[in-house]
Amino acid sequence: MIYPLALFGHPVKHSLSPQIHQAFARQFDLDIQYQLIDVSSDKLHQRVHQFFAQGGHGANITVPHKQAVMAVADHLTERAQQAGAVNTLFIKNQQLWGDNTDGEGLLNDFKEKHINLANQRILIIGAGGAVQGILPNLVKSQPESIHINNRTRSKADVLAQFSTLCYVLNDIDTSTTFDVIINGTSIGHQGNSPEIKPQWLHPNTIAYDLSYGTAAEPFLNKAKSLGIQQTHDGLGMLHHQAALSFQRWFGKKPCLD
Repeated sequence: MIYPLALFGHPVKHSLSPQIHQAFARQFDLDIQYQLIDVSSDKLHQRVHQFFAQGGHGANITVPHKQAVMAVADHLTERAQQAGAVNTLFIKNQQLWGDNTDGEGLLNDFKEKHINLANQRILIIGAGGAVQGILPNLVKSQPESIHINNRTRSKADVLAQFSTLCYVLNDIDTSTTFDVIINGTSIGHQGNSPEIKPQWLHPNTIAYDLSYGTAAEPFLNKAKSLGIQQTHDGLGMLHHQAALSFQRWFGKKPCLD
């Protein structure tokens, strides 16, 4: 039996998800067909329904559709509701469910990299679906504070209301230093990086980009040029969130080694 899987987003041609899930499937002798579906926002609902109507087994959602796809699902898991974003679709009792594995995937990657967020000052740049998806898990990691910096202030205001640990960067002294800076914007796909102010940094600040590969290079290169020693792209997060999606679809937990 062949299990059809897909990734919906724009752009998607760079994605490593097909190779990752094929590797997972081989661990359990499963035959999957994982396709990349580049779709515009106005066609998202139609293409998702079409995929599952034709026998789709499960799907991943990436930028910029993680929030819009919530309206496509019949039901949302608790963590998808908390995150306000969906990155995984699955069928349960003949109905379409939305889930979010991004936040747990991120924390699993931090744990693997021995990055402890407890009592740390975190700065997140961006306020889109990717950031919304990881915020609940970041709060659960019990940092000292989470500051959100976004070009559109109103979006940052909305996310900052999630927890008393969350603040909009403009509300505080901008000379505050941060232990971890996370780039949650997607402008790296256009070869750009958000601003990193030197006064945000101390000698042990960690820079992390939710994107991976060439899309993460502008931000991480800028971080290195400012003296940040420890930089990471989101490839580890990609693997961990993918493993959680795979487990949701097949009830089997793949090994990441």
